[in-house]
Amino acid sequence: LDRLDFPILHQYLLETEALLEGLRKELKSNDENRIMDFIKTEIHVLFEEIKDKEPDLTYTVHRYFDSLDTDYGIVYNQRKKYEDSVAQINETLSGFIEAEDSRMQKIMPHYFEKYKTDGVEYEIYAGQSILRTQKFNRIHLKNLRLWQMITMCEVTRKIDQLRDQLPVPLSTAQLVFVYNHPISVRFRMDDKHFDVDGAYNVRYEIIKKRIDKAYIEGTDERLTQSGKIAIVYTADKDYDEYMEYLTYLRRQQLIEDNIESLTLAKLQGVHGLKALRVTVKL
Repeated sequence: LDRLDFPILHQYLLETEALLEGLRKELKSNDENRIMDFIKTEIHVLFEEIKDKEPDLTYTVHRYFDSLDTDYGIVYNQRKKYEDSVAQINETLSGFIEAEDSRMQKIMPHYFEKYKTDGVEYEIYAGQSILRTQKFNRIHLKNLRLWQMITMCEVTRKIDQLRDQLPVPLSTAQLVFVYNHPISVRFRMDDKHFDVDGAYNVRYEIIKKRIDKAYIEGTDERLTQSGKIAIVYTADKDYDEYMEYLTYLRRQQLIEDNIESLTLAKLQGVHGLKALRVTVKL
């Protein structure tokens, strides 16, 4: 750097170090676009200038530009490995969860919808209004919830077994949101799926969308952690019910002995949430 008469090069170096430090602390939603813009509009322009004025660096700069992905205009090797790993995890999880849900549908029909985001997200709606002929009672709900907890343990184990086969050895965290209040849902014919209906139920949607970013109150510790299942709830009766399930899982050697009882830091528009968190035995 010292022999290059480009003062801005040192500025870009400091900016790059600041960006890397920020990424080590937290990845924000706009970071990718911001960094790509910085590389394309600032760094690439500088490299073109260096290539023409510094013959010793021409070959190195050419090699860099030759390595860029033709679609994205950036070095994409590690990102592609990451995306391939995520896709493999999602495919494994989707197939397993769908197979398990098919088994549970035979016991008690319920509405199940799965989404692929940067992971696998699914919703379960259960109740008498969804059924045509069967009778729904409390035991059916408890059976569904225990099944879900067992499934989350198995999901964690499957990903741990898959980890060494992935291009990037990723792990997963499982998050369950318990909403123990009746909500109104309607079937949208245009989109062919159920939607939560009514202003009263907006709170459910707000909580659901924000809890994956939750922190433990009074700390900088994220609720979701690798190899663990976090259960977010709003009422004390939910705590009592899920402690029964977790005690069973512990006796079945599916989870470690320690069960954490946590209070979550206030989220935008949401406060008073609590959580249980356990570590899955691998």
